[in-house]
Amino acid sequence: MTVVRGFIQLAKMSLDDRGKYYMNTAVDELDRAELIISDFLNYAKPREARIQAIDLTLLLQNMHTLMSTMSTMRGILMHTFIDEGLSITGDQVKLKQVIINLIKNAIEATPNGGSVEIRAYRQEEGMHVEIADTGAGMTEEQLGKLGSVSHTTKASGSGVGLMDAYQIIHGMGGRLSFESAVGVGTKATIRLPAGEKQTPKS
Repeated sequence: MTVVRGFIQLAKMSLDDRGKYYMNTAVDELDRAELIISDFLNYAKPREARIQAIDLTLLLQNMHTLMSTMSTMRGILMHTFIDEGLSITGDQVKLKQVIINLIKNAIEATPNGGSVEIRAYRQEEGMHVEIADTGAGMTEEQLGKLGSVSHTTKASGSGVGLMDAYQIIHGMGGRLSFESAVGVGTKATIRLPAGEKQTPKS
């Protein structure tokens, strides 16, 4: 990864501002991947949470940019409705991991021509992030098994990613829940305590 990061830094020198933004996003994802790999290699002794103030608005906007390539390649529209000034306190790396997995799952569950919608807004009890798809949806039985190690809605996989997502959000004092209807789609909702209000950037 060090070599890849070096080539990215060299490539940035000949790019415009938009190209540099994409390259910076790629470097951020390399850093995140290194932390995840480190966690797996030290699974018996996971790293301590890095608690910090998180600009949730900016984080979600960056996640949209990161995942839009995947949705475009699959012929899926991605819509975002993200309020300004949203903030929380928590582990940013782990929260990004959860959100990326949820968006990725939504894209993979949605057929060509469908859509994925990301909403984020403040309510009295805290921040809400919703990720909804227009995929096949799930039965009540499938919905009830979400988060168990033995259950996954994909053709391959263990379901461990979703189980981790529940634990990460719970560890941040929040809650992860799902709504689904067969033939309509699925919506994941993350509820998190609010942090100090961010000042919207002009």
